[in-house]
Amino acid sequence: MKRREFQKCCVCKLGVMVNNAPTFFRITVEPFMMDGRAIQRRHGMELMMGGGVGGAVLAEVMGTDEDLAAPLRPAKTLFICRDCSMQPMPIMALAEHEPIPT
Repeated sequence: MKRREFQKCCVCKLGVMVNNAPTFFRITVEPFMMDGRAIQRRHGMELMMGGGVGGAVLAEVMGTDEDLAAPLRPAKTLFICRDCSMQPMPIMALAEHEPIPT
């Protein structure tokens, strides 16, 4: 990883080696939402093909293969220092953080 790729910790907003720990995490957060209508269409196709595992397999082959979920926002790549990574944190709260360039 090049120097220009580094970011500050998105939680404590300090450098990722703030406590001289050589490890950190780079994570990507991308929130998705299920598409209810696409799921209903898929389930209907599965039922028309006989239901169960066999109907699901046939629907996979004969269906339109549309997306069942779509991203709500673009993905974010965040850095987290070792100390912050050991604290309990809801993923939903993590998704609200912004990348902090160095």
